[in-house]
Amino acid sequence: MSPAHASSGMNVLLLHGEARYFAGAERMLGYYLAALPDEPRPLVAVPPDTRLAALVPAGMPTLALESNTAFSLAGLVRNLARLRRAHRQRPGDVIHAWHARDWELAGLAARLLRRPAVGTLHDDPQAAFIRPRRQRLMRGLARHALARVICVSGAVADRCRQAGYPEEKLVVIHNGLLPGVPEPFPPGGEFRIGFLGAFSARKGLDRFCEMLGEFSRGAAGPWRAVIAGAAQDEAGRALADRIQARFAGEPWWPRLEWIGWVADARELLRNIHVLVVPSVEFDPFPTVLLEAAAAGRPVVAARVGGAPEIVRDEVTGWLYPPQRPEEGARRLRQLAADASCVARMGAAAAAHLAAELGMDKMVVDHRRLYLSLAGPC
Repeated sequence: MSPAHASSGMNVLLLHGEARYFAGAERMLGYYLAALPDEPRPLVAVPPDTRLAALVPAGMPTLALESNTAFSLAGLVRNLARLRRAHRQRPGDVIHAWHARDWELAGLAARLLRRPAVGTLHDDPQAAFIRPRRQRLMRGLARHALARVICVSGAVADRCRQAGYPEEKLVVIHNGLLPGVPEPFPPGGEFRIGFLGAFSARKGLDRFCEMLGEFSRGAAGPWRAVIAGAAQDEAGRALADRIQARFAGEPWWPRLEWIGWVADARELLRNIHVLVVPSVEFDPFPTVLLEAAAAGRPVVAARVGGAPEIVRDEVTGWLYPPQRPEEGARRLRQLAADASCVARMGAAAAAHLAAELGMDKMVVDHRRLYLSLAGPC
């Protein structure tokens, strides 16, 4: 039995109250839960009848949690009561809040149950989409309610320091994936480019379309682009409408295929040669980059946030300055013209994931942290 699958003798209460959005943090939770050993298993507290709940493996203990999408004091009290009852039946040693929106529940539960709590941070703590009051609350919880803040990348840890989080509370645990068998590239002579993600301005969906326009002006040979994902709120729907209005008259537009939401990233990745990740803002540790590597796909990605901690520039893919999408388009043209480069970079990406960013390491690092806080049981 490998260290990643050796029993720690610990019970962990894992919380994530997300019921509306489904992005990289939620996909990563599914990968993480699927990789955990049979014993001991965490008690996973999530909202029932959601895409998130569907990721919990059969047989893993669960607890119905009310959604954290909109703050409700009454809902918080009810969730605390549920956690307390669950703790009486199956005492937990550590409480783990999977997302920053779960930190207040974890912090209060830690006080009530007298157990240490840790919280994972998947975002920039000072991101524009986090309201200032919420930023202050997160910083206060990190200082006074959580024993540790798990940062998914060194870039996130740096942002936490800049935001005034206590250094001694920060620990970097990279997200990981189980190495897979690289998917064969799609047959035929058509070069296929992919985008996977929620429709949002910060994820760069409109920037992706700009890159396609630039790429099309110098592309040699047939090509097609595929967009997998969906709008998850009104802002995402408005963005899709603006893209349609702006680009639908371009000569390359018929080469663009929108396939909607995919439950498994491999549905897209097996049908493309290269994945583009054109984030225009800080991107903490893009799950799609790990998924591309597991499928043996090179990437062209904006050099933001934690992307350089996943992509080895010019080895497993190319990084470009986010303010220069034309540079990304140039790299796409290089890949389109050199099938051997696509294959070589894809193989290097899969090897790098297996050696440096495997799920076994993530599981071991979490368990080591739990033990350091709760002690041997």
